[in-house]
Amino acid sequence: MLNRRHLRMKALQSLYAFYCSDNNDIVSGQKNLLTSIEKTNELFVWQLALVVDLVEFANRRIEDAKKKFFPTEEDLNPNLRFVNNRVVNIIANNNDINKNFEKFHVSWIDHREAIRRLYLRIKESELYTQYIESEDNFNTDKDFTIALFTEFIFFDDYFQDFFETQNIYWSTDFLINNFVIAKFIDSIGENDSCNKPLPDFVKKSETGYSENDDDKSFVTDLFRCTILSRDKYYKFIESKIINWEIERVSMIDVLIIEMAICELLEFPSIPIKVTLNEYIELSKIFSTPKSKFFVNGVLDSLVAQFKEENLMNKSGRGLIE
Repeated sequence: MLNRRHLRMKALQSLYAFYCSDNNDIVSGQKNLLTSIEKTNELFVWQLALVVDLVEFANRRIEDAKKKFFPTEEDLNPNLRFVNNRVVNIIANNNDINKNFEKFHVSWIDHREAIRRLYLRIKESELYTQYIESEDNFNTDKDFTIALFTEFIFFDDYFQDFFETQNIYWSTDFLINNFVIAKFIDSIGENDSCNKPLPDFVKKSETGYSENDDDKSFVTDLFRCTILSRDKYYKFIESKIINWEIERVSMIDVLIIEMAICELLEFPSIPIKVTLNEYIELSKIFSTPKSKFFVNGVLDSLVAQFKEENLMNKSGRGLIE
């Protein structure tokens, strides 16, 4: 479910941590990279469990309200749109998802008060009112389930703090998981079986190509290649900085350009334009507002040099302009 941009983000974060640490062991660094990807998967599972618990909490409140000494008409005949949400029920009953709940020991039982506050905030929102008054179909259930994350859970201070204190990797994973959760929910079909497996978090090779087709190989090769060829890439960058000492360039900007050089020279099947666009986008996310211009300028100049010196040997998809 992670796409290549997310994997580049993970590689960049791991490279930054690698160079900021006293550990120069590439194998250890690569292991930390793969651990960070696995932890993103774990965060995804915790977030799915949260929305399942949220609906279960709402259902318990409805049942408790019916047991009042003097229940109101609304207590006796509640609107069940939220608790009967088809998409959340598919998630809750999926065997593979439940296995992951067990695998990661996921439980929100100690966070009842936080779930109560989140539920009340959702119930009092205009979005909730629009939902329960909208046409009762699978698509409206799906849209509202995505909105639970994008409008409420992702911006809830309590749960952000919880995730950040649970695991060091999760403090930077909300941006990635925002996309992953929405993409996953959008992929759910109305007739999905409870036995439908979760898609691979990191895509495996389907075409038989050994290079770039397998996402795990892509991200680990990118990480290792950038480290092993750093001195050479550093000189490439230094040659393009006019009247400026490379030591004054931010470490993140240097790493972004080094990763881009690695892709340009060592990954034949990735088009040049894709590499340029991806690393300019990374500079927008991780660096200063002006960094995209710097990164773009250096990479444009390097691409011209590499073409002139015939250093880029693109093939297959990599030949697409």
